[in-house]
Amino acid sequence: MKKEIEVKPIDVIRPRHKIAYISGRISGDENYRKKFARAEKRLIKQGYEVLNPATAPDGLSYDEYMEYDLSMLDRADVVFFLPDWILSLGCNIEWESAHRHDIEKCYLKPAKIWKVISTFLSYYATRKMKHISGKFGYYQQLEKIIEEAKELDKCDKRYFSDLTIHDMILLFLSIDPDFPIFYTSFVKNTPQEECADCFISLSGLRNVTDREDKRKQIRRRLFDLTEFCFSIECILHILLKLKYNQVRQGWKE
Repeated sequence: MKKEIEVKPIDVIRPRHKIAYISGRISGDENYRKKFARAEKRLIKQGYEVLNPATAPDGLSYDEYMEYDLSMLDRADVVFFLPDWILSLGCNIEWESAHRHDIEKCYLKPAKIWKVISTFLSYYATRKMKHISGKFGYYQQLEKIIEEAKELDKCDKRYFSDLTIHDMILLFLSIDPDFPIFYTSFVKNTPQEECADCFISLSGLRNVTDREDKRKQIRRRLFDLTEFCFSIECILHILLKLKYNQVRQGWKE
């Protein structure tokens, strides 16, 4: 009779899932919880363990929230930045912390529909800027794009426009001659305005004098449009800035 061999179960060591932290704008965004929940669901499907700062308890001060968020970030293997991170002071602090601690940084792209929307809006901006067509070459416009990006990076992100979508629509449709005063009071020098400037200057590549010679470079650069147009708020701020420039500088239709 054969001797029975006892088979003992072997402990299987499963590889640890990477821990991902989500970084995105919270202040000034009433729907931030839904936005973070969508990103969390997306990352879980990709196999990550997710740290979601939008689950922080209510009632904390700004400094307490940042301390809470940075303590979560320190446990992460990778930080995923939502498209609107460029508008947030807290996200910029988180970027610096991730960079300082050598934590991997990734950037979540907006939905594909935003590529279509940003392209159409770019053509609209180009038409509005037709008065400068023939004034700048590719490299001159590229310098302006870099300058606007630096302005966005340096602007004080503690002071953002708190206009609602409804407010912005009314302001855009307004024919009040005091529009420039309203714009200066509620939008001027905010991160949203600087982001709109980046989009408009990038769209200006369509108007450069040597566009035929630089067609490939321009097409490649225009892939970056969604970095500055990823929400309804972005669209309205771009439209408002175009209107402000038209009124202030006397652009012709």
